[in-house]
Amino acid sequence: MDRTDVRTRGLRGLRGVLGALLAVAVRGGGQDNPGPAAPAYTYGNRPIDLLPKSHYAQPESTPDLGEADGPVQGELRLHLKQAFRVGTAGIERLCVIEARQPAELPGAAGLRLRLADGTVPWEQPADWMGANRRLRAAWLPVRRGPPATLGLTDGDRGLLQAPAPLADDAPVVLARLVAPADAPLAVDAGYALVPGDSVIMPRGAPADLDVASVGGFGGPLRIDVQDATDAAAPRTVQQIEFGSGGPPYVRRIQVPTTGVRGPRLLLHLKALCTGQVVAEQTLSLFLADRPPEASFGARTADLRYAEPVKDGDSERPWDQLWGGSGLRDVVVSFPGKPYRLVLWRGTSYVPCWALPEAWLCYEWLEAEPYFHGAVDCVEPIMDKACRYSRAEIAYSSPARAVVTWRYALTDFAGKVIRDEHAEEVWTLYPDGVGTRSLRAFYQDGWHETQEFILINRPGCRPSAALDPQALALFSTRGDVERPCWPRPGFSVEGWPDLVAMVNLGAGPKPFQVAPEPPSAIKVWADPYLDKPDLFNSYPHWPVSRGMVTSWLTDAAQFSLPTHTNLVNLVDSPVASSDEAKEWVWLVGMAETPQDAVTAAACWLKPASVEAVAGVAEGAFDPTGRAYEIRPAQGSTAVHFALLPQAGVPVLNPAFVVDAWTGPAHVEVPGDPEVQTGREGDRLVIWLRGRFAQRLVVRVQAP
Repeated sequence: MDRTDVRTRGLRGLRGVLGALLAVAVRGGGQDNPGPAAPAYTYGNRPIDLLPKSHYAQPESTPDLGEADGPVQGELRLHLKQAFRVGTAGIERLCVIEARQPAELPGAAGLRLRLADGTVPWEQPADWMGANRRLRAAWLPVRRGPPATLGLTDGDRGLLQAPAPLADDAPVVLARLVAPADAPLAVDAGYALVPGDSVIMPRGAPADLDVASVGGFGGPLRIDVQDATDAAAPRTVQQIEFGSGGPPYVRRIQVPTTGVRGPRLLLHLKALCTGQVVAEQTLSLFLADRPPEASFGARTADLRYAEPVKDGDSERPWDQLWGGSGLRDVVVSFPGKPYRLVLWRGTSYVPCWALPEAWLCYEWLEAEPYFHGAVDCVEPIMDKACRYSRAEIAYSSPARAVVTWRYALTDFAGKVIRDEHAEEVWTLYPDGVGTRSLRAFYQDGWHETQEFILINRPGCRPSAALDPQALALFSTRGDVERPCWPRPGFSVEGWPDLVAMVNLGAGPKPFQVAPEPPSAIKVWADPYLDKPDLFNSYPHWPVSRGMVTSWLTDAAQFSLPTHTNLVNLVDSPVASSDEAKEWVWLVGMAETPQDAVTAAACWLKPASVEAVAGVAEGAFDPTGRAYEIRPAQGSTAVHFALLPQAGVPVLNPAFVVDAWTGPAHVEVPGDPEVQTGREGDRLVIWLRGRFAQRLVVRVQAP
């Protein structure tokens, strides 16, 4: 069996089950549930040809990465962003610091923020990034008073400096809610993309509230925290006072939630100084009963969106858009993990990793804008009412979950272009790792299949969830690149393979691997130094309707859910015919880069199968991340072994035994965790463990 046949074997095995469903979903689904009529061409701030474009990845040593506006020798620049957060030092502001390294810069150089009174609230070593000597973004503490100065220093000797007017347009008070460690995930509580100023809380548990001040007031600052759930009768539940001068700049208090009967508690903060209101802010708590512990597997759900939905120039409630549609969402749960895989109507069923900080997807099949007379872009996210997009659970067991997503390529007016459509099969295991298999039905023309896209909660910016080094690139040989926004530069030329991990959030990270290194990499960084955030963002998807493809240039649009492009990894199909083209990727969540590299290595270089007894054939199926075992005719037991390649241990292997109709007893030396499940007449087995030596597996009827 040649390499192409092996890589597509598992996907072809599912076609008999899914082929008929695809025709219904794409061609007939709109008749069964037409949804609202396509909105008029009402909204958008730029035509597509004026939007920022991706550019091909270049090494960091490329002069200025195509820019002529970089700092000159001996110049330090500070770019202020309209992005603020509550940090350990009080209110902090996102800034981009850049310079060219002075010719005589010593190794111990540092960055230091100095206030007019000589105090230093922030300093760190100079973090030079790459051959262009760019400095990465940083969150700097904001203080009222005369402008501070940012300096590049050699110990106590100043080398370069720049004014740092951090308090310009900064809030004087800022608060954040802190979810407890045992708070349910939003998806488990029935919500999708809750606003950034909200948290999900177990009903009855007190909420932690951090309140920060910039200081420097002429008198004491009093902050009233009110329960404003009943707007007609707000009541004060806590008070905080800050002195007129220095620290502390952050206070934590607890807000009780006992006695709140509804699903949401609104908190209104009012800051007063000498009797005058100087700041106000409203936050919300979603109160949920503790859901039962999620077991591994796929389930249908009805995920609500709590905010009004932007629909052209108006707003509509979520229930008005979807009430009575009969459409439901799909969630794949992973016990004890802070993530879920979600296929939700609000994203047109695009499969996304849902994390507390943000969601992330790997894109979809997309055609070029204005393709064959289309209006605006041609992709499934134009299908806001899910007239053609469908998510289904094919199989779910303790061993693995298989979910399908079928969609058509539509334009802004809801027209399917050239009957182009696609089927994606997502196969996931309890360790959070699996595969994305794409079968694309089109004949010719430019098409795209992969892009890391962040989905930001309303009120959140990408910089709140992503590290400035948003992407980490590795190979199984040990190569490493860590490009840094807003001016990422890198090269993977000559790498044997590529493991790409997105530095999203504080916990496990999403990653992806392709069967071959990418033929090209396109980067979204234009460079956005004068834009609202480190990363580009777009407000027209998800959730919002009636907006053509538009680039976010007004920070006020972050009140909507938005999305952020990072990079395209351009891959060739693993199989191609006149009917369809096919791709497959390893996808998942990993605690560390090494975990992702290990998972990639044993997928790219799988173990061989040794038939010991009762086995007619055994081979690795990359599309299912599983070893497929065909029993000998009449056999009621199979006995086989995995032989890992030298230096490539097998991580959490799965096996699919064909034509197994009854129960099964599985024996593995060492007694690792074993999960089994049924998919029709096939037995699925999953083992948790890392196996560097010959692994013996026995399966027999009990």
